[in-house]
Amino acid sequence: MGKTNTSVCCCHKPALALFLVRMGVALLFIIPGIMKFLDPDLFMGMLNLLFGWTGIMLVVMAWLVVIFEVVGGLAILLGKLIPRIVYKVSVLGIFIISLTALLSVHVPSGDVMGMVFQLFATLAVAALWFTHPMCPAGVTGQKS
Repeated sequence: MGKTNTSVCCCHKPALALFLVRMGVALLFIIPGIMKFLDPDLFMGMLNLLFGWTGIMLVVMAWLVVIFEVVGGLAILLGKLIPRIVYKVSVLGIFIISLTALLSVHVPSGDVMGMVFQLFATLAVAALWFTHPMCPAGVTGQKS
């Protein structure tokens, strides 16, 4: 019998697909994180309105979100170039931020598009938790 063809259409590049998901998710968090950094008063006002936080609690929580969004987004972007624990902590932090935004901002407001967007972001971050970052070309030293 002949050789069985196990290839899938489009060259089946899961490492490339994961890389592209990581790029998209990283940008979903880096850009808003930078925007919050550039205008922290607006973000702190929203946290105060939503959770009633004031004083040092407000400042600490706002900066934790900004740090996790920017640094965590960069960790997702860098993938295998950083220690696995840094990647995992970053993804977990971003997941918590994303889930909190979904449940405390988008669901109560009834903004369906915001809910769908935030749900997608939250699920994508969860998917990144369960996968190990790979190089974009899928080079693993194994034959395809």
